[in-house]
Amino acid sequence: MHEKFYFIADKINFNNNKNSIEIDDLVICRPDPKIIEYLREYSIKNQVFNQYDPNIYEFDLKAKSDDPTHFNWHKLESSEWKYTIIKHNLPYNDRVLPLAFSLSRLNLRFHFESWVCDISGLDEKPEILPGMYDPIKSFVFFTDRSKFETPIKEITESDIKEIKDLIYSLKDFFKHESKFDSIDKSLKDFMHLQRISNISPFKVIGFFSILELLLSTYKPNESSINEQLKNKINLINNLSKKPILVMDYFNGPDTLNLPIILGKLYRYRNSIAHGNKVDFEKDLSILADNKNKILDFLNVITKMVLKQALLTPELIEDLKKC
Repeated sequence: MHEKFYFIADKINFNNNKNSIEIDDLVICRPDPKIIEYLREYSIKNQVFNQYDPNIYEFDLKAKSDDPTHFNWHKLESSEWKYTIIKHNLPYNDRVLPLAFSLSRLNLRFHFESWVCDISGLDEKPEILPGMYDPIKSFVFFTDRSKFETPIKEITESDIKEIKDLIYSLKDFFKHESKFDSIDKSLKDFMHLQRISNISPFKVIGFFSILELLLSTYKPNESSINEQLKNKINLINNLSKKPILVMDYFNGPDTLNLPIILGKLYRYRNSIAHGNKVDFEKDLSILADNKNKILDFLNVITKMVLKQALLTPELIEDLKKC
């Protein structure tokens, strides 16, 4: 018998005493010590993380007692290590789980997938077969997370429900994916964004390319792509059970709304795409004090549209044609 699992890149805390969470047929848990040995060896061999740097899953940063502005690495007890895997029984290299966890609020990332023989009761090292591994994604994951800022994520009951719903939606969509080429490509492109660092301004273009593919169409002498996106995304946001609030991301006057900020962001996208200097002093001044929120905002907007596309693909296809 073989057991498949994903190695989760993010550090996770469990709110129960079991150190595990079950989501239908999935189990999110701390791995067996023998699996941890494999994760460590495989990760160093394939440069998932640098063997000369502190392993963030086995070390923690703590402020110095005499100087709280400086930190030291502290080795954790093995019982406190933050290695986490997801055991599953889906087909190998299936798209459902990576998408479901990336589209969720948790935005969990995976290093790689592997599968292992049943090792219960065995003393020898398990036979573990490596699966698909994208070194660029892992490199970007660590690049975008400072050694001094490795947040630990908590999985709540609402997160569990959201992940369940996303898994069901994705499974249902993939039964008919050939009918919705634009949505299928957009889901693939969304996962490809994990290969672009947040440091790069071109990630902004990546988010907009997905939104344009889903919602816009070229119409000579009619509304611009900018106008199409503003109107259609605003409509989808109004349909959402939890609409995105602009003020959660950008400071501005009471008149600031979603279409206005989307228009500003699209002009920002154009400046990047055409190699122009970004005018943060005048036209895009509203973005100047919130630059660190731009990618977060585009990420939640894109996920909102993709999740709506999974629920009502026909609606998204019709919106694209409007």
